[in-house]
Amino acid sequence: MKKEKNIQKELSERKVGMPNFFVRCIYYLIYLFTCSKMKCEYNIIDDPKKEKGPAVILQNHLSRFDHFFIQGALFPKKFTFMVAYNEFFRSGQSTFLKLFRCIPKRNSVADRGAMKKLIRLIKSGGTAVIAPEGFTSVDGKNHPVEPGSGHLLKILNVPVYYAELRGQYLTATKTCTDIRYSKCMCTIKKIYDPKDLESKTGEEIESDLNNLFHLDDYEWQKEKHLLWKTNGTICKDLQDLLYRCPKCGKIFSMISSGNKIECSSCGNGATMDDYYDFHPYKDSIIPDTPSKWSDFERLEIIKEIRNDKNYFYEEHVLLGELSNDHIIKGGGTSEVCGEGIFRIDHDGVHYTGTRHNEPFKIDLDYTEIHTILGSTDFSYYFVYKNGEYFDIFPQERRSGYHAMLLIEEMHRLHVNTYKNLPWYDYMYKNLETN
Repeated sequence: MKKEKNIQKELSERKVGMPNFFVRCIYYLIYLFTCSKMKCEYNIIDDPKKEKGPAVILQNHLSRFDHFFIQGALFPKKFTFMVAYNEFFRSGQSTFLKLFRCIPKRNSVADRGAMKKLIRLIKSGGTAVIAPEGFTSVDGKNHPVEPGSGHLLKILNVPVYYAELRGQYLTATKTCTDIRYSKCMCTIKKIYDPKDLESKTGEEIESDLNNLFHLDDYEWQKEKHLLWKTNGTICKDLQDLLYRCPKCGKIFSMISSGNKIECSSCGNGATMDDYYDFHPYKDSIIPDTPSKWSDFERLEIIKEIRNDKNYFYEEHVLLGELSNDHIIKGGGTSEVCGEGIFRIDHDGVHYTGTRHNEPFKIDLDYTEIHTILGSTDFSYYFVYKNGEYFDIFPQERRSGYHAMLLIEEMHRLHVNTYKNLPWYDYMYKNLETN
């Protein structure tokens, strides 16, 4: 009798370890083939390859190609990535992640199983590569590191290195998944020895990391002024990120394609050249960079939800789930299992609809959720309920960034454990936060 497949059980029981030399060589050859046109410049200040015992390598997370550049810097050293749990259910991903012995981690929620595997790996003498922000940059800037990252490093108590990536976001932005070619950088240095970790609190370590991660790829590009090969698609789907007009304030009014982005309501707009520089139309109001534009959108959300105690946002969505008995094929992130309304309000995040043709609800308060977004683009986002992964697919618009801003700022208003970064304090000036 054929044994029934149970992917979740297999993941929970999978032994931790590091890939063998053959797998690492194949991976390195894939890196050379995939990234040969990206011209990454490496600056190894402190070399993790010289570390004889266990270690942790932290990286800022800019794009889906980051792992290739880490591999380019570390080969032939053995190491293991910590990777989003849902990626282990996708065709094209699951086999590679198994061969490379990656550790599955549920994004943005407490995952004791993942932490136990990580601790086991370190105790066995292994090296782990971790992105403490939890997911890739949405606008070329860093996210805050996940709460608890500092305490985790203290528990592991091994040398900590930092792999700083610059320019990788611009190779494959969150809005356009086409590959763009120019130059990027990877700098690696040691930031903590065990004695350093012992002398600091977890909160102090997280503050250190957030300051290290205080990066903006669009500002970096301004300094470097690099020409990018974009094949005429530099503004493709840019309205998914820059969805609010800076002139009239209307949301979901921006339209972008080719090298143009403009407001369908008031005509405010600009072109963008292959140096990622905006050129506003006459009398238009356009922020200097997409990252500054996204800051403007966050500030508007902060004001709106504080000025309206009855504020809510809702939309018609499809619900996706992970299958436990087979891998998801065709590049999908999950399989559609229901349909309903997704709502964000001051009480929390809610899905009301169906699952497998039966009534189904998800209700999360802001102690249970503090941020969201999908791994690829803004067309969907995910939530976890009792450890179970669900994708939310908006049907009217690609509203992932708007939903992310709302959830993060609702959380900061009502709970505030996932705190804003200090350099954004100006956004909350004269406004009450918990």
